[in-house]
Amino acid sequence: MKGGSFSKNCNDGFAMVKTSAVVFLNDDTRIKNAKHVFEKMYKMLKTNSIVGCRVEEGLNGFNIVKKRLVAVYSTNEKVQFPAGHCLMMKTSTYKKLKGFDEKFLNGGEDIDLFMKAKKLKMKIGVSDEIICHLEHQSDGRFDNLSENVTLFNDRWGKTALALDRPEPKNKVKKIVEKWITL
Repeated sequence: MKGGSFSKNCNDGFAMVKTSAVVFLNDDTRIKNAKHVFEKMYKMLKTNSIVGCRVEEGLNGFNIVKKRLVAVYSTNEKVQFPAGHCLMMKTSTYKKLKGFDEKFLNGGEDIDLFMKAKKLKMKIGVSDEIICHLEHQSDGRFDNLSENVTLFNDRWGKTALALDRPEPKNKVKKIVEKWITL
């Protein structure tokens, strides 16, 4: 799906799903041996409601530490919530969560989805498969950051979260934005 926000495109695409599981994949993600990666993720759905992957470099997910959501950039560190660049979930899970919230415009919708899953005591898994996510290649990726943070804070609380923002020539600079307290 193209043309809308990540949330809207995912929700519109999901309306066509006729399988027991669905994959949501950012358009700036590259996967070598995708069949193997997806088969492994699918097997993990036996014990998890949602499964994500790790990336070679960049944001690998988030952990809750002392009631704060903390970004994880290491491929070695365990994560509670994988980044939303590649997610597989049961179709029934997506329906229970009522999909991605379309109020989020290209940012925060994945964490919001995980928070809804956590509230419903769903299990979230992370595959040890490592894929390539080019990160922040979508036009307008940060155009609504402030509004997304406010929406998330209003829903889940307030804290600080280190985010990556692309710099010229694909250099990444960590910035701190107001985010959530759990």
